[in-house]
Amino acid sequence: IDGGLIDVRRSFHETIKNTVSYYLKECFNLPVKRQAVFEEDINLIKSLGGFNDDWDVTAGFLYYFASLLPKIKVEELELDKIKDIFSLKQKLKNKIDIREKILEKSDIRNFVSKVKKRGLEGILKATRGKNQELVCFSGDVLKDNLVKRIFQEIYWGVDMFPKIYETKNLFYFNPGKIHKEILIADRLVLKNLFQREDLILSIITGREKRDAEHSLEKY
Repeated sequence: IDGGLIDVRRSFHETIKNTVSYYLKECFNLPVKRQAVFEEDINLIKSLGGFNDDWDVTAGFLYYFASLLPKIKVEELELDKIKDIFSLKQKLKNKIDIREKILEKSDIRNFVSKVKKRGLEGILKATRGKNQELVCFSGDVLKDNLVKRIFQEIYWGVDMFPKIYETKNLFYFNPGKIHKEILIADRLVLKNLFQREDLILSIITGREKRDAEHSLEKY
């Protein structure tokens, strides 16, 4: 679907960029005054292989930025004692007050050239896992997976996230980026293909089922 039927640069890719910037500012407490990653950076990360999942791409960027910070004693944060996802975000923001200008010293192209393995494993090996605990990217989207929760709120937006997850938005209160997807395949060509009796059409995608169904039904 992505890049073949639908242009996702203004939906999924914008969500990656917004999630990374939000996490750096609101969770790492960094003075982010501009966009942290750009389209070229996303393409560089995806070129490593193993990054078909945009959640992983987002986490990969955050693992990289976290590694640029001075080493933080994670045990002092006591993240394991936090009971809800909003408190998790507040705990990170209140405890991490470094005010490092890491965006000025970041060099994603140079970093990617040093990554030798595919996917998040390659990112974590290249960063030696420095400060990786600060990137809350495991567990349930409603309870403790802060990266995925922020991503999903931005992607689905304040109008659709509550309907899908049956809970209110905590971090993002604008329309979702999903509304910015653009069909790039020719509708007439698709219609003709579906009407042919000698073809069996299938769709291969890394999207979750509800994401894929929503976009397919829309177009």
